[in-house]
Amino acid sequence: FYGSKMRAAGQWLLCLVCLLLDVFTFGVPPTAGGPGYMLSFDPRRADMVSLVWRNTPRNITVEFWFQLLEQHQVEHSVLSYSVYDSLRDPSYNMPDELGIIFGKEVNRLFRGSVQTRCQGAEISACKDGYGALNGWVHFAATWSPDTGTIKTYANGVKLMEVKGGGHLVSPMVSGGQLAFGQEPDLFGGSYDETQSLGGFLDEFRLWEYVRSEEQIRANYQHSVDPATPGLNIYFNFDNFGADVVRDLTGNGNDANVGKMALLANEVLYATDRSARPPTRPDYLVSTAPFRATAAIVVLAAIGARSEITLQALDLDTPTLTTEIAEMPQHGVLRDVITDAALGLGDTVQDDVAHPQSKRVVYIANAGLSGADDSFKYSVSDGGQAVIGTVKVQQRRVPQPKNMTYHTTEDRVGSVSLGGVSQDGKLLTVVIKTLPPLGQVYQIAFDNAAEFYLNIETNLTLLTPITQPDTVVNDPNGGIIFQPGLNEYAEPGRYTELWYAWRDELGQESAPAALLVHVEPVNDAPKGTPEAWTLPSRAGLTLNLTLNSTDVDPSFSRPYYRITRWPNFGRVYQVRENGTLGDEILDGDRVPTVIGWASRALNGSSQFSVCGGACYVPWLCTGCATDRWHVTQIVGPPEKYPLYGDFPEAAQFTEQDDPPYGMATEFMEVEFPDALYVSEVSLYETLKPGGVVRISLAQDYKQSSTTWATAWQGTPDPKILVREESRQFSP
Repeated sequence: FYGSKMRAAGQWLLCLVCLLLDVFTFGVPPTAGGPGYMLSFDPRRADMVSLVWRNTPRNITVEFWFQLLEQHQVEHSVLSYSVYDSLRDPSYNMPDELGIIFGKEVNRLFRGSVQTRCQGAEISACKDGYGALNGWVHFAATWSPDTGTIKTYANGVKLMEVKGGGHLVSPMVSGGQLAFGQEPDLFGGSYDETQSLGGFLDEFRLWEYVRSEEQIRANYQHSVDPATPGLNIYFNFDNFGADVVRDLTGNGNDANVGKMALLANEVLYATDRSARPPTRPDYLVSTAPFRATAAIVVLAAIGARSEITLQALDLDTPTLTTEIAEMPQHGVLRDVITDAALGLGDTVQDDVAHPQSKRVVYIANAGLSGADDSFKYSVSDGGQAVIGTVKVQQRRVPQPKNMTYHTTEDRVGSVSLGGVSQDGKLLTVVIKTLPPLGQVYQIAFDNAAEFYLNIETNLTLLTPITQPDTVVNDPNGGIIFQPGLNEYAEPGRYTELWYAWRDELGQESAPAALLVHVEPVNDAPKGTPEAWTLPSRAGLTLNLTLNSTDVDPSFSRPYYRITRWPNFGRVYQVRENGTLGDEILDGDRVPTVIGWASRALNGSSQFSVCGGACYVPWLCTGCATDRWHVTQIVGPPEKYPLYGDFPEAAQFTEQDDPPYGMATEFMEVEFPDALYVSEVSLYETLKPGGVVRISLAQDYKQSSTTWATAWQGTPDPKILVREESRQFSP
């Protein structure tokens, strides 16, 4: 009996010892690998990655690694989530349903119309995008509508906490466009290139709950399992060169590279930059300082020694053993301490300062010039082993692409020719040939280093570039270009210059062209002074001809306006047959003309027969017909005075018609000539009476346009029952 009991106790003791050994020897396995690749956004282009976000969570935590490279940007938009819902009354148009923007002095996080700021004047860590202008930073933000609280973190440390109402206590609307690299001020439009992202992005995660400061701090320095509960979106950007960034969570939030996910493929700017299709950010070797299980990507020069750190991490074993598991094909490996050659199965030695991640030396041979190389290493904690992969690419100077710069006659502007190396280092720009027309200058700043707003345009203070092979002084390759006075090219290219990139080793790329297009501008005519002498006899009529000179006679004939009236006598119009016309009174214009709208610029919606309603008319594509589209408002009416539902007339989307309720809609149109407006007429052929305001503007800048109200009123109460066309001329 006694011995039997002792045997049972012995068995339990033995099991306990086994359990302890199992925990110690086979605990958390080590990890091996590197950060793989990152995305590099260039603000000179229209770089964008976007997706339709159909499953927006109620609570969120967003986090990513980023580095801001373009010093001249006013602000850097990392992400923006925009929604438009015309089924609401009034329609819901929110370009910043969620947005994160970084600047030199102020970092902003948008939740709808509510904006939270982290300012350098208040928190020193907020300067230079939390320091991202000087290196890599991990940023995280949390928000919950249940509490209306936003918190932001940099490198695992909480910097700001804001609590409020409004949009902060209401959930986000699903089904909008989540975009990286660009920030709109209207849904799908009114972009600003001064707010485009210029820098690197890696390891983007979006969670469906508010993570604590401890959770953020514990995980920001390494990758996470894509199957971790609560992950809504997870991008590591390691599918090099792919057109689609895969959501590693399996939730289907894949993103398009260089393409708009929801709208027509065109980026419309509120500034003077012309509209253009989105462009692809570049995949570069990631230098972000976090541990991951993707490949370690190394750039090597043929014949040169490249020291490589074989990254490894184990949370419960301080010292790891690393062995060569697969040999490279186009180079040799050597021990970093002894310089001895390393072969298959050899253990990598290193000093005590590197107990986990070991170092080796790789020396490439000529074979690397024709193909990439790779090798593998094994990391063991004494019980479990994992394999890491090293990819080796030849270090080359990237080839710059031919660029096109659009400007207008007599306008001095800035151009950035800079680029980055395969691992994100700034390259030197060299002007190889000068433009035959126009003049280029070294860039300078009149106040702060902001490329678009504060460049010095006093050309007497700038240094002209007069010799080929001149190195551009600006780190980002910025220059200033000035066309010749009153010179332009219509149509076609005005002039060109050639430039190259040079890396830190002195290697230089082949030249690329900067093609300069200069569009003409209608310069103001100049009146010709005239003098007439007539006898002082009452009732005498004198025919006068008003003359002017214009350097742009091809635009249109000049129109004249009386700005100062004679002290004696009266002024009259002259009919086409030369007889005396009506007296010209103060406020009249000479002559009176009629102009039809020549172009549709913008609008809130339009009816479309192509797959249903099209809510953003100036972005609708893929439709073989323009029936009922907003462009039908251009030119003289085709059906008026007939009444009916004519496809030759512009019509808003039917989703906003009864029984859904009446919505506020708008259209913006352009006229071919600058006119002194005395009357505006709108020809309505179906359910007339809905016009409530007519506004005029001299310069059109999308959402930044300064409108002057010419007329304002209320809808016709008979709008739903009136069945006759009308010419509305308030």
